[in-house]
Amino acid sequence: MIPDTCSFDELPRRLFLDSSTLQRLESYGEFIYDGGRIDENDRIWSVPNGIDEIEALRATTLTMELLRLVGVAKSWHESWKLRISDT
Repeated sequence: MIPDTCSFDELPRRLFLDSSTLQRLESYGEFIYDGGRIDENDRIWSVPNGIDEIEALRATTLTMELLRLVGVAKSWHESWKLRISDT
């Protein structure tokens, strides 16, 4: 589970959007975007590092939204570019 507070340095540095990432966004979007519940019988619990991947997607998404809201980025896309840049 994602802690209530988290250091910016603890968040994933880069995220490669391959088909499995897109499938995770589709299947677990309610959790990733809205903090919804993942059923205790869901297959993701048996996938190695599965829940960690979902939580990393949620943390990255929340960070990008925060950047947009505080005015560092004007759009979600711009916050994404800021998040994955090396600078």
